[in-house]
Amino acid sequence: MTQQAGFPTSIHPMPSLSALERIRKIQDDAAAEIAKLTDDAVTALKEERKGLLDQVKKLDKEIAELTGKAPKTGGGKIFGGVIGNGKASIADAKELKALLSKADGKKLNRKGINDAGYSLKSALAIAKADPKTFAFEQNGPQGTVSLK
Repeated sequence: MTQQAGFPTSIHPMPSLSALERIRKIQDDAAAEIAKLTDDAVTALKEERKGLLDQVKKLDKEIAELTGKAPKTGGGKIFGGVIGNGKASIADAKELKALLSKADGKKLNRKGINDAGYSLKSALAIAKADPKTFAFEQNGPQGTVSLK
């Protein structure tokens, strides 16, 4: 590799990019890096949230053992993105789509959604609001959500 005007150059010269092309490349690279950092941060926060929910469940169990009564959790109402049963609400259609795209047959039932740490109630609400993207079946407290 040789050096020209302070910049390394390869033995095989590449076609020179215009200033506008270099700017666009830098913008694309920056956008990709920002997206990756955002995804990493969201993943870390979700893991931390799950850990905290697990800790709350453990404390609830201890309270129940000491008092003989289960602590009040809000009766299934949503409090700050968490259903009263300790399951997180799915934030938006993008999050639900990502969850379903990883599932076998692009479909999850109540157990699959709960095992992923989310509530069926929030998944059904998103699916009902976007019938072009999602399909759903609901039978009382049970249900299934899938990608179309």
